[in-house]
Amino acid sequence: MGAYDARCLTEQVFDSYKNGLDGRRFRSGGLYSVKGWFFVKLVALVLRCVLAAVLWEVRLRGVTVDGVLRSMGNICRVQCGDVVGVTEVTKRNRDLCEVFGVAVPTA
Repeated sequence: MGAYDARCLTEQVFDSYKNGLDGRRFRSGGLYSVKGWFFVKLVALVLRCVLAAVLWEVRLRGVTVDGVLRSMGNICRVQCGDVVGVTEVTKRNRDLCEVFGVAVPTA
């Protein structure tokens, strides 16, 4: 059983080295694609760190960065012909906008 566990852990570590930071397989055909992918990942990581720092600064301990992104990800701009609108902006979304100093989305 110990040998099986050691093999399983070795495969997991090897698999993690083959994956990107987000756990997905990294497949690209060119050098510029790889550089662009890493740049986007770096910017996303910096933004996540800024969000975490703001949450820490305002003492929102129960709120996670993933929770903030999921909550704010529910807001969508909708357009039908000439009519433009925004999906429902909840109280939590309004509170998060206030915390981060961002205007509440409107049409």
